[in-house]
Amino acid sequence: MMLAKVSYFIFLFFYFFIFFRLKKNASSRVATCRWGPRTYIYLFFFFFFFKFFFFFFFFFKKFRNFELWNRRLGLFLRSQQSLVHLQYRRNNPKLVTVFCVGGSWLFLRTLHWLSQVSDLDNKGKIYLSKTSPMSAHKAYALQFQTDFSVFLRSRSEELVPGGRMVLSFLGRSSTDPTTEEACFQWELLAQALMSMANEGIIEEENIDAFNAPYYAASSEELKIAIEKEGSFSIDRLDISPVDWEGESISEKSYDIVHSKPESLTSGRRVARTIRAVVEPMLEPTFGQNVMDELFERYAKIVGEYLYVSSPRYALIIVSLVRMS
Repeated sequence: MMLAKVSYFIFLFFYFFIFFRLKKNASSRVATCRWGPRTYIYLFFFFFFFKFFFFFFFFFKKFRNFELWNRRLGLFLRSQQSLVHLQYRRNNPKLVTVFCVGGSWLFLRTLHWLSQVSDLDNKGKIYLSKTSPMSAHKAYALQFQTDFSVFLRSRSEELVPGGRMVLSFLGRSSTDPTTEEACFQWELLAQALMSMANEGIIEEENIDAFNAPYYAASSEELKIAIEKEGSFSIDRLDISPVDWEGESISEKSYDIVHSKPESLTSGRRVARTIRAVVEPMLEPTFGQNVMDELFERYAKIVGEYLYVSSPRYALIIVSLVRMS
């Protein structure tokens, strides 16, 4: 932490130094609009030296534990990059966030997002639920298999035989796609939408028309898709439970009882995280003007649910080896 603080103050010093230097240069070179060579040297140190210094010596040190690094950085990427991946995935299946860790390739990609979802007969729901028809279940599973196969095929062109990659994304430990860990965050969001439809704020037909482009696959589905595509073999596959705020769950902490104010506060944090990802998906169907009301209701529903239950996500971490 001391190194991080020193780096931070050095960063601020150079930031203001370059700022005033550029300001002085701009005022003295209005006629030519040219910067002197020293200015470029300052910019070089600013944009390269401190960027890499601060990242490698602070962030890598802080996240060098793999489980902690993967959980925190993965949560950030899910909330900040999910829509970027979703937007470009259909046109560019090779788009991927890559990090090199210990000689292996670590892919933090939001593979639980689908490139598209066909029109489904899934009234009153925005994702799979206990009442969803079997046709909806098959459509979601088929789309995931298609997208995941494209992903594996694209990655196989980039790795030499024996090359390794690690995937980390949301899934489920059960074969049932309607379990709590797989879909209940969407079920609660559907409840918030239906409450607004009952009050006439939004149209129920819009809820029926929207289908979340998301699928939490099981380990069995992953194994089938990997074996069918044929480019990789599974070296190791683990499923780690995390709570709805992205923290790992231990047997001791899972059943801790929280007070209602704590649960409502946690519900607001969860709602903000979900909103950062799904709001741009919802706006074209429901309109931007109802988003504040929607997620206020959603935060309350989630908080009340957290008070009586301890839901979890299933984080799948799979290590794959490129076959010859």
